[in-house]
Amino acid sequence: MLVGLEASAACRPIPTGVARYATRLIRELASAAVGNEQITAYVRISRRFEEGHRIPDLGGVPWKYYPDPLPPAGPLPDVLHGLEVKLPMWSSWRGRHSRIVTLHDLIAVLGEDLSDQRCQRRNRKRYDAVAKRADHVLAVSNRTRTDFLERYDFDPDRVHVTHLGVDERFRPCNEAEEAHLRQARDLHGPFLLYVGDATPRKNLLRLIEAYGRSDASRDLRLVLAGAIGAEDGAVADALRRCPARDRIQLLGYVTEDELLTLYGAAEALLFPTLYEGFGLPVLEAFASGTAVLGADVGAVPEVAGGHATLVDPRDVDSIAAGIDRVITSTSPARDEARRHAGEFTWRRCAERTLEVYRHCRKNGSR
Repeated sequence: MLVGLEASAACRPIPTGVARYATRLIRELASAAVGNEQITAYVRISRRFEEGHRIPDLGGVPWKYYPDPLPPAGPLPDVLHGLEVKLPMWSSWRGRHSRIVTLHDLIAVLGEDLSDQRCQRRNRKRYDAVAKRADHVLAVSNRTRTDFLERYDFDPDRVHVTHLGVDERFRPCNEAEEAHLRQARDLHGPFLLYVGDATPRKNLLRLIEAYGRSDASRDLRLVLAGAIGAEDGAVADALRRCPARDRIQLLGYVTEDELLTLYGAAEALLFPTLYEGFGLPVLEAFASGTAVLGADVGAVPEVAGGHATLVDPRDVDSIAAGIDRVITSTSPARDEARRHAGEFTWRRCAERTLEVYRHCRKNGSR
């Protein structure tokens, strides 16, 4: 069985959550495949790709390039899997293979304030194409599966949940690692951590306001890690109004190694986003031994499994009260959360994905 993975998402210059999913899944699929199961990664050639692409380590899986709408050279796969919502244009016109798509969320159809109009138009077209062209859908959570089935006419038996995994590198950091990070990034004292950007869905403006209202802001700094600029108009206004502005530190982009240590050094991860299709940072923080404040909507309650402090992400007072609660998390509670995170592995994700491939190979598109 030849499996082709549309893996262009793995080649982004700065790895996103989807890029990490693509990279880890491909590696684990190659390791878990047996017999005549062959894994190949396909990457779409475009000017944007050529200018900024990166080829990650995929554990020896071969790459093939294609200039959509033309297919790659050689035989087409028995199973074609689009790792980011979409399939290549050539998937429907040459040969017959089972077409599988991973859905990471349905944000573009769930609320006008969750993404900008350009993103909504683009992704709505992609969702429509998935419903029309895909033979099977892999949803990263039960929440995403439900969101899809509530809005599209698709056979429920062909929508499978494949939870994401947590990289084994996420663990409690040691004193030397924390000391190195603090010196390199000029971090002082205990802190709360936010990881993400300033897009509306991430709810950063309410978080800054809530932090300023919390009692915790008197003793704990708030560290913002990600593509956030203090010169951004809305962020600048929120910072200016915050009474604890002098205790908020913007780190900008952080490397993966820095992120590993940030999670372990933080008193808690603050993650009150308006919606998540999965919410991988929740599990990464748990695996690092860190308490989590999360939203009571989307997939976060499912993924957190009762181990996070949940709040109403649209209520600033609820977030503020949650910040004061999450910092009281006990060591046994954090240990339980860490064990919970250990149940989510990339190997398990790959094995469940392979089950769907094998079903398709045995039963065609059914």
